[in-house]
Amino acid sequence: MPDMNKMIRSVWVPVILIWMAGIPANAQTSEPVSRSGLLQAIEAEIADLFLSNRRCVVRIHTIYGPQQDATSYGFGNAYTHGTGFLIEETGHILTVDKAVKGASKIRVTMADGSVLEAVFVASDPTSDVAVIRVTGSHPDHITIGNSDGVRVGHYSFILGNAFDQLLPSIGSVYEVNQNEDLIQITSSVNPSYGGAPVFNSVGEVVGMVWAAPLNAQNATTLSGASELSTSVFVIPINRAKRIASMLIEQGEMPYGWLGVEVDREAHPVVVTDVAEDGSAWRSGIRPGTRSSHITVSP
Repeated sequence: MPDMNKMIRSVWVPVILIWMAGIPANAQTSEPVSRSGLLQAIEAEIADLFLSNRRCVVRIHTIYGPQQDATSYGFGNAYTHGTGFLIEETGHILTVDKAVKGASKIRVTMADGSVLEAVFVASDPTSDVAVIRVTGSHPDHITIGNSDGVRVGHYSFILGNAFDQLLPSIGSVYEVNQNEDLIQITSSVNPSYGGAPVFNSVGEVVGMVWAAPLNAQNATTLSGASELSTSVFVIPINRAKRIASMLIEQGEMPYGWLGVEVDREAHPVVVTDVAEDGSAWRSGIRPGTRSSHITVSP
């Protein structure tokens, strides 16, 4: 796979150069085999990372009824295919809501090529996290890492569904947005990578592919052909796991309700309407209340 080798070299060559900078001159000239051995060891480790986790990743194919608009439910460029990954032995699969939303039938293709019918468990359109399930015991599920430890510059490894094949993509983290609880990475992804797991360098899942930036979703080349996104937003696995647990246990993700409408342009915030008997009303908040302590999410 020449493209894969090129990608690996583009990611790891800076690491090799840094490593070589610390080697004495005589060692650099007398031990060229050791440098070659290091590069081969890195390539082998990356290959093992993808191989060992491949059994945990599934390709999702959604089927819609004749009255449904299948083009409205895809990821990125509105495909009816997506990616998911097994999160536990019971067959629960984590993916994005738009990969399974409104489907009359969901099929998943396992790494060994077998096709299974999946049932829709629940989803949370607000966070775009969804859970589906296949029957049977599935001991090959992913190892969940800690997304709080993700830092700018960390490498990322993705396995996603592209043209009905699981293809790897290597990139790196370039932004961790604490306010929106999102990670942004540079990596080439296909539209149906939505729901794909993002692994760290030790093979733990630290996130799930969510969406490409708006300006990249419809990018085209000069010839008019679609172009792969090279930047993608990732839902941190800590948040995705928390939501998935609620979806499995309760069938929905509960959210707090304040019961107020506010003027977003005013500083401090001005309350314009209050729902009677809501939490805000019972706390004494009324239309016209001003507060610099009320935060409003977009």
